[in-house]
Amino acid sequence: MSQFEQHQAMGVKTGKLQWQWLERIEDVPPGAWNALALPLATPFLEWQWLRHLETSGSAIPQAGWLPRHLTVWRQGTLIAAAPLYIKGHSQGEFVFDHQWADLAQRLGIRYYPKLLGMTPFTPAEGYRFLIAPGEDEAELTAAMLTEIDRFAQAIIDLLQNPDKRITMGQAGRAYALEKFNWSRIAAEVVDVLETRF
Repeated sequence: MSQFEQHQAMGVKTGKLQWQWLERIEDVPPGAWNALALPLATPFLEWQWLRHLETSGSAIPQAGWLPRHLTVWRQGTLIAAAPLYIKGHSQGEFVFDHQWADLAQRLGIRYYPKLLGMTPFTPAEGYRFLIAPGEDEAELTAAMLTEIDRFAQAIIDLLQNPDKRITMGQAGRAYALEKFNWSRIAAEVVDVLETRF
């Protein structure tokens, strides 16, 4: 079983924590998710809102939104979560990165797919990792970012290894995930510009 399949099938255990990547918000009990989301000043991270986006057909793979919610559990209790989506375009988000995508395309750099942390179709500030009160926020945030990097690297490995490469259609997915970060795009842009000029 590949690292990606392990992430998908059962999550990853590190120390006393279990990491699970979920394909839909309904895989988390509403009370557990909302225990993390309700104390925040925004309703746009609550379980019901995210579920409506998915069940209405708005934030689903066919619309270019592939939910991949990260959850962190300790002894069966949800202690942290992040609503995340794999995207093959920049529509329906308020990140306004169309210029970056256009520049990358012109320079022959792959920009999509990308992993996006936000609430779809919501022009409101306030996205954050959901962390239970009393937990070490800085420590969990760092651990979640490390897990996101690990997840993304597992996908990149599949994409870059022809023997392991699968199409996302064969795997029941809309498209594959490539780790997205501004420094990677910026470095590739500089490399292309240096070779052309």
